[in-house]
Amino acid sequence: MKKDIKIHKNFAQSGWAKVSRLALIALGAALAVLLGMTMEIGDLQAQVTGFTFKGALLRVITPNSDQKNDVAILCIENPKDSGVSARIFDLRGHTVSGMVHERNNGGGGNPLITACNGKFPSIGGAGGLASPEAVTWDGKARGRAVSPGVYIYQIKSEDVTVTGTIVVVR
Repeated sequence: MKKDIKIHKNFAQSGWAKVSRLALIALGAALAVLLGMTMEIGDLQAQVTGFTFKGALLRVITPNSDQKNDVAILCIENPKDSGVSARIFDLRGHTVSGMVHERNNGGGGNPLITACNGKFPSIGGAGGLASPEAVTWDGKARGRAVSPGVYIYQIKSEDVTVTGTIVVVR
């Protein structure tokens, strides 16, 4: 037992402990870069196939029913009218909730989609998005408000997956 303590003490004093900590920090940074690259690749693939994730109007929400920042709004362009699935996960990877896929059916002016169209015009100028749509989340799971924290969204369409984070603040 004394020999084990001495070996641990020698390891801590040798500088390898600092190297190990630095290696862990570098590994974490590398993983963050890789995650960022996969998101960029997903965005590039989305642009090639037609389905495009345009961005988030609201990614920090305060779902307290005051009609301000109550709903996370993620804007998409879906010219092929492909099936879209969107889910919310907690940081442990458990599914928390689905998201609502908002569309303009029959020309009805959905204010969420109008906001997306105004914020993210199509490349090439006027006229807005070719087929603006949105996925939304109200900060609830099974009808009840979720705890404050960071949640992960995942949007899938046309073999493309886009992920990101939503912050719930109370």
